[in-house]
Amino acid sequence: MEDLKLISGIRVSSWEYQAKNGNGNREFDDEITPYAGLVYDIDKNHSIYVSYTSIFKPTDRQDKDNNYLDPAEGKSYETGIKGEYFDGRLNTSLSIFRIEQTGFEDTGIPIASNPLKNAFERIDGVVSKGFELGVQGNLTDDFSLDFGLANFEAENPDGSKFNTDSSRTTANLWAKYTISNYRFGAGLNYKSKFYTGSGANKITQDAFITTDLMAGYKVNKNLDLQLNINNVFDEKYYEGIGANSMVYGDPRNFTLGMKYTF
Repeated sequence: MEDLKLISGIRVSSWEYQAKNGNGNREFDDEITPYAGLVYDIDKNHSIYVSYTSIFKPTDRQDKDNNYLDPAEGKSYETGIKGEYFDGRLNTSLSIFRIEQTGFEDTGIPIASNPLKNAFERIDGVVSKGFELGVQGNLTDDFSLDFGLANFEAENPDGSKFNTDSSRTTANLWAKYTISNYRFGAGLNYKSKFYTGSGANKITQDAFITTDLMAGYKVNKNLDLQLNINNVFDEKYYEGIGANSMVYGDPRNFTLGMKYTF
């Protein structure tokens, strides 16, 4: 069956960590993580797929006694459909996934040797599931749009929410217009609310949107210039939050790049 393709393999990983003082040295050898997938071409425009991947991921999380926790282990399942239209000018994708793996949860208890750092505990049976949607299209020879949307839910074995310090929904939209040697682009990036802790110790970042702009100019066949302005409206937000720390996202910033091709 030419329309059906099987993809399979294994990854063999060796991982080693050595500290200058020798504390916390860890090593994992010949860890095997298999993966497999099936792709079926429904017709010339559509294909569906299913995939399976095992998970092995060492962590730097520590328990209250300063011991490093065992690596995260689990399984990931995904299925989806992809479409291609108008001779490749429009591409779409939709996937749903389910991940069953070890989770690491902040206990809120400081590590004995480092009171500024909280201890974590290893939780087996954390389940994450969600979907991802993508649309990329060249509406004309000069104008293109890219759109992405993702959503997930994560739960502990008891049904309570897990990983609440990550946005459940993210989305981005980018448009680009080219005229002669000039190109211009604009993008929107959305993140839904996320939080950590509870009660008086709860820290919340409300949903927010940042805006990016781009302008480029192809001077000649060899030289290309591009200016990027990120977070145009200087939105103030937390990029990451934890029990003992909050990390602000980048403020308004500019990048001017030059690329020369020989």
